[in-house]
Amino acid sequence: MEALKKHKKIGITLLSIGVFVLLINTGLQFYLEGKFLPGVSLGGYQLGGISMAEARDKLDLDSDQIELTLKLGDKEYQLGMEDLGASIDLETSLDLAYQYGRHTQFALLNISNVMLDNAESEFNFSYYFDQDKFDKVTDQVIAESAEKPQNAQIAMEGGQAVVVEDLPGKLIDLSVLKREIVSALNSGKQSIVVEVDPVTTEAKVRSKDLITTKNKINELIAGKVDIESGGRVFVADQVSKAGWITPINPGLDDYQAELESVGFEINHQAVADWVASVASQVDIPVQNKQVTAAGGVTNVISEGQNGQSIDQLSLVDKIYGQLSEGQSNIIANAYLVEVPFQVVYNQIAGIESGTFIEVSLDQQHLWVYENGNMIYDSAVTSGATGAGFPTNRGLFRIYYKTTNTRLSGAPYGWSYDVPVDYWMPFDGGIGLHDAEWRTQFGGPDYYYGGSHGCVNLPDDTAAFIYNWASVGTQVWVR
Repeated sequence: MEALKKHKKIGITLLSIGVFVLLINTGLQFYLEGKFLPGVSLGGYQLGGISMAEARDKLDLDSDQIELTLKLGDKEYQLGMEDLGASIDLETSLDLAYQYGRHTQFALLNISNVMLDNAESEFNFSYYFDQDKFDKVTDQVIAESAEKPQNAQIAMEGGQAVVVEDLPGKLIDLSVLKREIVSALNSGKQSIVVEVDPVTTEAKVRSKDLITTKNKINELIAGKVDIESGGRVFVADQVSKAGWITPINPGLDDYQAELESVGFEINHQAVADWVASVASQVDIPVQNKQVTAAGGVTNVISEGQNGQSIDQLSLVDKIYGQLSEGQSNIIANAYLVEVPFQVVYNQIAGIESGTFIEVSLDQQHLWVYENGNMIYDSAVTSGATGAGFPTNRGLFRIYYKTTNTRLSGAPYGWSYDVPVDYWMPFDGGIGLHDAEWRTQFGGPDYYYGGSHGCVNLPDDTAAFIYNWASVGTQVWVR
């Protein structure tokens, strides 16, 4: 009986405690409805027990008033939130802080969890970030404040390759800078100072990395490059050989440079220039035969003489190829080969070969030359100079040939429209053609009675020239 009473008493006590706890929990639940749990803070501001509206008033922060001082080594920058592309996202920040700890329906349990996990209940502000603007300003201040390390370089001095020493730099770690800025902004303070010390950073390509390349270049410079020709030996001097080699260096301040990109290359043109200087001492120049051909008469002004020359292209290719392969001792034999002279016709007129057509406006005559020999001649009638239709003087080429066509003056504002059997234009709309309507050729009547600029030919002359001349044949009108 006594035991039963004792158990009953314990049960009543426990029930009372439970009811008391429940009442307290209900009261806290009611009290904290719409309020932050005790112990919750945002950006260093305690929000426990206050409502959202009260929190907004308490955290009435103006992003435009926040100033950030960046101290990067001996450089200092004043930045506003606009410069950083940042603004406080207050509503998101408050929502995250408000929801913290509300895992159950028991307020007492939620509060105890918050109090026991104090670090987790301290919230930082959330921000809107214009990432492009944030990246741009951080990249800019780092670029301005950094002392970039300088990679070692290979330079050519006094006919030798030398190594220009690398220099260490002082760089700001971009990820550290961004992290420190965001961390400082989370403090919620209006005036923020962020200090990041530059870190001494070695160059990517060090002096010791270039020793092998430098030595290889100097080995090539010290090696022998000779051209032997006709019992004479031409030796490339050290300065010349140094001028053939171009070091391939990393960018001076390229921190992404790869050692594999370092080397050298042989300057093909520089080798060619040296070979040409040797050739100028060995070659025997050609003397071309000078001939004039005019009015059907060919005269030799001076006879030709063959010359001799070394094959420069093969010499350049050999020297360039062996140097590029790293060979340091090169002997090249240069054999003189005969270079035949050419026959130069009417050098003043610019005629390229002995095959051309000559038209004399004064004589109203035409001559055809093949390989310097006159093979055909004929009287002609040219443009009516006195009527304003002269045939132009100069050196031209037949650029087109056709038969059985019509020549129309309409494109030039004239009414003529005539058939021709052979048409060979050489100067725009001016050309060689037959003229069945004309009974006489040659003589002074062309001055007023000639063509609209073309060279009129007898039928048999037009046929001969059409069958003999190819497109590109020169026409010399004088």
